[in-house]
Amino acid sequence: MAEKSVFKRGAEKGVLMGCWLTIIALMTVYTDLVPILSVLALTMIVITPVFVYKIQRRDYVTLGGAPQHAEEWMLGILLFLFGLLISSLVMYCVLTWLRPDYIQSQAKLLIDTLTTTPELFDDSVREVLVKAVDEDVLPTPIDVVYNMFWFVGFIGAIMSALTAIFAVNKRLPNKR
Repeated sequence: MAEKSVFKRGAEKGVLMGCWLTIIALMTVYTDLVPILSVLALTMIVITPVFVYKIQRRDYVTLGGAPQHAEEWMLGILLFLFGLLISSLVMYCVLTWLRPDYIQSQAKLLIDTLTTTPELFDDSVREVLVKAVDEDVLPTPIDVVYNMFWFVGFIGAIMSALTAIFAVNKRLPNKR
């Protein structure tokens, strides 16, 4: 049987990453309703490099140590790419239909925070945000999802380079 390309392996394992990223994103969006979700989301964010490392390491071992660092790095990038496609679709649906008021409510919460703690920021920050809410020029759900996609994708690419170093830098386990 021929070895699967890194692209096919990335797409298949990207489904798992998509579930992981979707859970993080959903917990983040619902923290205003269930505050404990913020702790769980933060924990998952911190564990994400370990999660990516485990996938890369398992791939490296499964292929008998054949992949080089660049191939495992590419696998990590593809994990994030395909995972973000799934996560972005879900987040767009959530922000559009389930929580259409989320962006506006978060902006108002930030305005309230800036009003009660004026020593943290210059008053101009609050004024700009108030004007954005009043003139209804806050980001749309697709703007938020688009920015999330590129930000997480960029961070994921850098993270994958680092985790790939560790994934391919160990001896293979002994087969008995």
